[in-house]
Amino acid sequence: MKQLFEGKITYKEEGADKESTYSYLIDALTFTEAETNLTKYMVDWMDIKDFYVKSLTHKSYEDLVYLHEQDDYEWFEAKVKMKVDGDKWISFSYLVADETTKRATIQLLDYLSDSDGEVKITSIKEKPLADIIIRKNWSDSDIGNPDNIVILSFEEQKDIDFKLSEMEDRNNTIMKALGAISLSFRKYTIKVNSKNLELAKGKRLGSRVLRTWNEEFIDEDTEEVVTIERNEVLLERGGIIDDEMIETILGSSSKEIKVFRD
Repeated sequence: MKQLFEGKITYKEEGADKESTYSYLIDALTFTEAETNLTKYMVDWMDIKDFYVKSLTHKSYEDLVYLHEQDDYEWFEAKVKMKVDGDKWISFSYLVADETTKRATIQLLDYLSDSDGEVKITSIKEKPLADIIIRKNWSDSDIGNPDNIVILSFEEQKDIDFKLSEMEDRNNTIMKALGAISLSFRKYTIKVNSKNLELAKGKRLGSRVLRTWNEEFIDEDTEEVVTIERNEVLLERGGIIDDEMIETILGSSSKEIKVFRD
């Protein structure tokens, strides 16, 4: 579960006649830290010094659901009920990134398809957010100052998440520190090609890999040629991606696969 804070800030943009209000989700442990991280983001990252923190509220999400390669999206807040232990329903909240309510619903249902028990989405609506502010303290071994807070935007976190394997090969203290950030987004989608699969090596496969082909037969009643799609499961979800698995994926008919982050 992601424990975050929602901060609403007000400031007047350059050339504007009146102030505007924006909402941010902030990675923090306390209200004081949330305000500190929001201030650092606005001053250091946005270069805006004249602003007012209108409110801070605690928010909890079971997970943040997104597609790694999707650049154009809005955030949607979804309420979900899951039936566990027989007839007992438990409520959860999710934050989903996608272009429309319909697409966000489809993406969330796909994400929840691995869940045990019955699942139903009770509501989903757009959640206006300017950004998700992610923070990490530098470690003593890297910088020598544990109070020096690194502030990242959500897009920076996504890119870092995807390139962890590349960063681990670099003897660079800054990249090493960024690579240690651990907001555990569950899985993302990648296009099937040699480069992407090599980057995903060592991670768990998040979707089945199929070989798909068409077969034709003649309907005895109508004498029409009927085409049916056949599927063969080559790889089940959950296996660790290695060289042999990469070869199988490249030889399949899959254009995209899902990969678990951890």
